[in-house]
This record gives sequence, C-alpha cells and structure tokens, in this order.
Amino acid sequence: MRLSYKDYIKYNAYNIYIALNSVCYYCIWFLCLFYVVKHNFPYYLQAALILNIIQYSIYFKYTNQKLKFNIFITLVTGIAVCIDSTFYNLGFVLFNKNDFFYISPLWVILMWNNFAITFYITSTFFFNRPVLLSILALIFVPLAYYYVIFFNAMYIKSYYILFLYGIIWSIILPSLCYIDRRFLNDIEVLK
Repeated sequence: MRLSYKDYIKYNAYNIYIALNSVCYYCIWFLCLFYVVKHNFPYYLQAALILNIIQYSIYFKYTNQKLKFNIFITLVTGIAVCIDSTFYNLGFVLFNKNDFFYISPLWVILMWNNFAITFYITSTFFFNRPVLLSILALIFVPLAYYYVIFFNAMYIKSYYILFLYGIIWSIILPSLCYIDRRFLNDIEVLK
C-alpha cells in the first residue's frame, strides 16, 4: 500500500522529531557533564537548560495529552531526584559541583528531566514490554552512572551501588509505564 503525500510527510516528520530528540538528549547530557568538569564555565549548564526547555516546548506544543505528559515527567524526575538525594544523604554517592545541601545538584535534576522527556517521547515501544524494559534498565542505568563517574562528576563508595541503581530502576520504569497505561490514560478524558 502506498502512502499519500500528506501521510508520508507526517510519518517522516515524526521520525525527524525522534532523531532530533535523541540528538538533543545527548547534547544536554554532555553539556551537564562538561559543566561539572569545567568548573569555571557555567554557560554549559545554561545551554543545557535552554535545550531542555526547547525539547519540552516542542513536544508539549504538538501533543494532545499535555496533562499526562506533565504528570509522567514530574513523576520520573521527582522519583529520580528522591533516589539520588537519598543515596547522597546516606553517603553512598558524592556529587561534584553540588550547590544544594540535601538534594541532588541542578545538573543531575536537569539530566533526569531530560531523560524523562526523551523516555516519554520514544518509549511507546516499551510501554507494552515491561520485562524488556526491566532488562534494559538493569543494564543501561548503571552504565550511564558509570560514565558520570568516569567524567569525575560523581563519586561512589562501591561499584555495588551501580548495581543497586540498576535494580531500583528496573523496578521503577516498568511500574511507571504500568501507571501510565492504567491510570494516566483516563486523565485527559476527565479534563
């Protein structure tokens, strides 16, 4: 079956947006790390914040599920900040360039917000595959933290903490997808 011109443009526009979102994700991720590594150059964090706002605004403008999108991003970012802050206060991790005393630094919050936006946009594939999402979280969350440690942006007491992060997120991400499917789908109808 051949697509009409309008459908072809619409399909490719979505693919282009997904590609731009992925590029934006990695740009924000590395800008946050460069902010920590280059102590006297705060423009990296400002550029990451601007990119994050643009990334959020573009998707927010075109989605028809604005409230669901905001709740999901707030949940993921809030849970991530609570986990990182708890580990920080327990002494399991130490963040370089922490401007706050008891919560995660701004660059970590920005990285998690960036992840939440990207995950929501690109994860429709995972919403119906919780076991695969769990396995991928168990592998890639510790890997992401390892790279943050590699750039000397974070220090940990033991590498077992990375495994603990993987276990926690391999439970949380499928749970959030379940909450999204089960409860957040009805929000837009009630509005």
